[in-house]
Amino acid sequence: MMIKRLVFVAFVAFALVGVTACSNGNKKPEEPQPEELGVRKIFTITDRSEENDFAYTGVFKGAERGKSTTFSFPARKGQSLVFTTKFSATKDWFVAPTILFPLFNEDGTPNTGDLTDYISVWDANLFDVSGQRRLYPPASPVRAFWVKSDECLKFSLSYNEPTGMFTATLTNKTQAGKSWNGVFSPGVYSVKNVDPKEDPFSVDAFRYYFLQTRPANPAFEEYILSGNFSKLLSQVKAGTGLNFTFSDPVVVVYQGEGHPIFQLGEKDRGQGIKELIQNGDVKKLAGSLRQVKGVRQVYTDPVQTMRLPDGAKVYYVIGLRNTNDWFLANIEPVGATDGGFMGTQLFDLGVAKDEIPGAGAHQGLYGGKPQPESNPIKLVKTSYPIPSVDKIIEVWLKKL
Repeated sequence: MMIKRLVFVAFVAFALVGVTACSNGNKKPEEPQPEELGVRKIFTITDRSEENDFAYTGVFKGAERGKSTTFSFPARKGQSLVFTTKFSATKDWFVAPTILFPLFNEDGTPNTGDLTDYISVWDANLFDVSGQRRLYPPASPVRAFWVKSDECLKFSLSYNEPTGMFTATLTNKTQAGKSWNGVFSPGVYSVKNVDPKEDPFSVDAFRYYFLQTRPANPAFEEYILSGNFSKLLSQVKAGTGLNFTFSDPVVVVYQGEGHPIFQLGEKDRGQGIKELIQNGDVKKLAGSLRQVKGVRQVYTDPVQTMRLPDGAKVYYVIGLRNTNDWFLANIEPVGATDGGFMGTQLFDLGVAKDEIPGAGAHQGLYGGKPQPESNPIKLVKTSYPIPSVDKIIEVWLKKL
C-alpha cells in the first residue's frame, strides 16, 4: 500500500513539474536573489593562542624565625597554587606543596584557613647523608616526612570576595637553639591552570619548578644552593601567560553609515555583546543586528562563505570568554573590493569590572558573576601582560 502511495505522489509531482515547465516556457529566468549577488569571499578565524601552565607568577619575601611573609594573587575556580622557599637550616631542603591543592572547593567557596597539611618539607637530594655533594643525584627529590611541616611552619589562605584576591601567609615557626631552625629564603609562587581534582599527584604538577621524577634542574639547583631565585623566576615565567577562550563570531554584511555593532567612546547599546562575552550566546546579538537598517546578512560560524554586494562592508565581534567584558572586533570595515587580514583590536565593553583574563573569580566562564559597572567602550590598555592581538588570533576575509 505504501509503495503504491509513493508511486502516486511521484506521478503527481512529475505532472505538476511538466505543467509548470510548459506555462513558464516563454518567461525569462528569475532574477538572482540578493544573497547570490556580489563578490564571493570566505571569512576565517585562526586561534594562535598558546596554552600556558601558569596564569600568574610572582615572588615573596623571606621569613626570619618566628616571623611571617605574605603574598597576594588572583585566582578562579579550577586553579591551584604552587610555591617554593629554600629552608636555610639545611643544605638542600625546601618548602613546597605536597600535591596540587584546590584554591576553591567543589561547592565554589574559596579554600581558606589553615592549610599547613598541604605543605611539605622536601629534600632536593643534592647531598648525601655525610654532607658530601652528590656527583649523580638520585632520580627525584623526596618529601622529608621525617620532619613534620607543622613543626617548622604554618601556611594559611584568606580571600577577599570583592577583589577576587587570595592572600597567603607563610609563618616560620622555627626557634633559635632548637633543631632545624633557620630562615625561609625569598621564594617564587604561581597560580597553575590545572584543576587539582583531575590529577593532584601528576608528575608534571610542579613543572618549571621541579619534577618529582627527575633530579633538580639547573635553575632550581642554583636556588636551593644559593637562595638566589633569578634563574628560577625566569624559568617559571617562561611557562606563565594568559590563556584565551573565544566565542563564536557574529559577522555582519552591512550597507549603511557608521558601525552597526558598537561605537568607540560610547556606552554599550545592549544588543547582546555582553551575552556573547559572558555566556558565549550569539543569538541575542545576531537577532538584534538583523533588525538594524542596512544589515544584509548576519553569520555566526568561525568559517563562513559569503557574497558581498557592491558597497557592502564586513564587521564582526568575537567575545573573549575568559574575561568579564572584553571583545575582539574591527573598527575599519573590509569591503567587497578589499580582502586579506582584518584589523582586529581588543576592546573593553565597559559593563563589568576587569580581572586578569583566565584568573578572575567573577568570570562567567568559570561560574562566577561579573561585577557590573557602566563606562564607555574603549581599547584595552592595562598592566596585564597581554600579548599583541596578532599573536592570539587572526581574522581573514579572502576572495574565493
